[in-house]
Formats: sequence, structure tokens, C-alpha cells
Amino acid sequence: MQGKYAEPLSVEMIAQRFGYSAKHLSKLFKKQTGHSLMEFVIQVRMEQAKAFLLHSDATVQEIAEKVGYADRFYFSRLFAKYVGMSPIRFKKQGEALGTEICPYALRRSSIVPLSVRRYIDSGYENHYRYAGRNETSMNSRKLSIVATMLVCFALVLSACGAGTGGGTGAASGNPQAVAVKEQSAASADSQKQVRIMKTIKGEIEIPSAPKRVIVDLYLGSFIALQFKPIGTPELNLKNPYFAESLVGVENIGDYENISLEKMLELQPDLIFTGNEAAFEQYQKIAPTVVVPFGQLKNVHEEITFVGQLLGKEAEAKAWLTEYDQRIAQAREKIAKVVPADATVSIMQDWGKQTGVFGDNFGRGGQAVYGGLGLKPPAAIAKEIMEKQEVEVSSERLPTYAGDYIILTSEERTMADLKADPIWRTLDAVKNDRVYIWKKAKSWYFDPIATLSQTEELADWLVSTGAKK
Repeated sequence: MQGKYAEPLSVEMIAQRFGYSAKHLSKLFKKQTGHSLMEFVIQVRMEQAKAFLLHSDATVQEIAEKVGYADRFYFSRLFAKYVGMSPIRFKKQGEALGTEICPYALRRSSIVPLSVRRYIDSGYENHYRYAGRNETSMNSRKLSIVATMLVCFALVLSACGAGTGGGTGAASGNPQAVAVKEQSAASADSQKQVRIMKTIKGEIEIPSAPKRVIVDLYLGSFIALQFKPIGTPELNLKNPYFAESLVGVENIGDYENISLEKMLELQPDLIFTGNEAAFEQYQKIAPTVVVPFGQLKNVHEEITFVGQLLGKEAEAKAWLTEYDQRIAQAREKIAKVVPADATVSIMQDWGKQTGVFGDNFGRGGQAVYGGLGLKPPAAIAKEIMEKQEVEVSSERLPTYAGDYIILTSEERTMADLKADPIWRTLDAVKNDRVYIWKKAKSWYFDPIATLSQTEELADWLVSTGAKK
């Protein structure tokens, strides 16, 4: 596995290599190592990725491909899960520690012949723990100092503005100055300007009616309730489902490389984030509410929560009423042409591998399984709903293929699938029941995107049924 980690490995392939059944080899391997076969493969890949990050200037995409993943974002999520931070953050911490952890740097062209330490190298692992896990690391202190200095600088500017211009704290954009002035008035009204919200980080004091909000996750719910944030990550600005509603919204950087300086410059009165690891840094800029990805399970939970956060409960209720009506109409349309026992698979083309997704990871999963109420193949339903994303080799593809397939692919066409020796054997391909769309549309799964996707896919299912 250490020699072939970049290749598409599966339990079946490894078992065949050693003359075991997949079940027997899995049992033996778990007994000897304490890990499942695929967990061990992933760990080997992550160790190789860490070495590439520290000892080359290759991009995240290049490193992902080098260790066996065609999808950069899938690789980044796995890396964060197993390592505890994003690839970019890991690389930056390594750079901050300099030669102690990164004694040499290779050019990108050197990534192929790069010799890296193996997973079992305890010395390398100790270096990693020091660089990545230690909360008092140099990089962590650096970020903390930078954020604190920026906050202090903003307060000084605010004070100077108040003294020379005669303006209020609101004019200066400093929420802390506003709070001080309101509290000093000691009036009944001033007590209503803030409220306490219970979060996973404890009770947080937030504005009763926030006006300047930075949002990184769940942005669609804010737009649905006609609330425009002042800043959001770049990927959100490209969302085709509501990009026109984001004119004037500032770019605060990539999800993996958010700019604290830009956030502070925007002078928010509230930050709403799914990034729990960034809470301490964000809290120094403005009151911060953390809702980790996946905690809000569906459209109703998400819209309701954001409605409460913004004091827009009535608007949230009205939006959900219309949402439910449109979803019901879409379900009614497909019920006439799609058999009740039909199964649907949500997939993404990853070259040699295929990603299979559940109901809370985009690619149309929310629309198909949540909105339209359709089901995945029974044999794999539990697995994909628990894991939400599964990497599947070509030989296992038939097991994961439903009667209908929703496929995200940048390259493949229906003609390509029918020419492929594996894909062409699938009933969905034989019967032209594959919907191919680009990731620019399928990756988003906010309430607005989910509603649009539900109606789009319902129309396709109806047209597919009409061809019979």
C-alpha cells in the first residue's frame, strides 16, 4: 500500500493480490493493525501528502492527484479529518517553523521523484504533532498577535474618528464602541440592543438586529431571507443560484485561507461561520456564532435557525411555506412517471474513481433524497447516508448504481459512458437515465440551490419518463 498509494486501491484488489477473500483479509488486517484496510490506505496517503506540502511548492490540486485523489476538495476534507487542519494551514504552519520542520524546499517539478518518509516513521510523526497539533505553535501565536493588533488598531481609529468628526460608534463601524455608548445610557431601549444566543461555544452576546454580517457557510439562507452579508468566501460569490444578489459583497478569501485583515477591515457586528477551529480568531473581530457543517440537517432547520439569528422568524416561516408548496408540486410531477421502487444514485466522476454521495453533501443529494424523496439502492443506502461520500473503484461501480444516476462530470458525456466497458453495463446508462451536469451547479446545496435543483431534476425525470 505504501508503494501504490497513488493508485486506485480497493479491498477486493488487495485481497486478490494476496489470495484472500476480501472479508477474510479485512478481518486479519484489522486484527493485526487496529485499522481497516481503507483507513490505513488513507492514512498512508495523508502522510505522503504532508511530506509533499512541507517539502515542495506543488499546489493542493497537484498533491491531491499525486496521492490518489482527482478532487481537490474531497482530498482537503479527508486531510482535515485525519490531520486536524486544512492542507493550506498545515503548509503555512510548516513554513512558519522554517528549517526546523522544512529543512529544504523542492520545486514543483520535483514532486514526482520526491522521496518521502513512510507512515510508520515515528520521527516524522513527532514533527507533525509539533507543527500541526500544538496550540501554542509559532504560527498560532503569530495569528493571535496579528488579530489582536488589528483589533486594537481599529479601536484607535474609531476613537480618533469619534473625537474629530463628532460621529457615533455606528458611523465608525465599531460594534464595541456602539455597545459601550448604549450601555452607558442605561436606558430601557439600550438593554434591547443585544441578546444572548446559546451556541456550541457557550452563550454568545450578539446584536438583536445585526446589520453587518460576515457569512462563510449557510449563505443561501441569508439570501433567501433577503439579507445581504458584507463579506463571504470567494466560492460563495460564484454560486450561480444567487450570484446576482451578491453584488457589492466583499471577497474575504478562499475557505482554506480566510483573510483576518479583510474581515477586520469590513467591521462586522456579527460573524456566522461553520469553521469551529477559527472561532478564537474570529471572536476577536466580532461576536461569532459557530454552526459546524452538517449540524443543520435540512432546509427547514437551516432557514429556521438563520431566521432566529437575524430576527426574521416571520420571513423564514413564509419562505418555508412557499418552499414546501413547490417541493410538493415537483414530487407530484415525478410520481406520475417514476416507479415507487425506483432507485437513484448521486455520483461524481473522479477519473479512475467515482464518488458516491448521500443526502447532505451536494451533487444533487439534498434535492433527490430530501426534496424529491427518492431512495438510493438498498444495498448501499446505509453506508452512503452514514459516510455521506464514498470513493468507489470501477469494479465496484455496479453495486452503487441505481435505476437513475445523477452524475457530476466536467469531461464525460453520455456517449463516453456508453463507450466505457464498465459504465455501459449499467441499466441507467443503457436506458438513458443519466443526468450529467457540471460541478458549478451541482456542488451547491443551500436552500435556494436545493429548491432550484429539485425542480430541475424533476423536469428531467419527467422528460425521461416521457421517452418510454
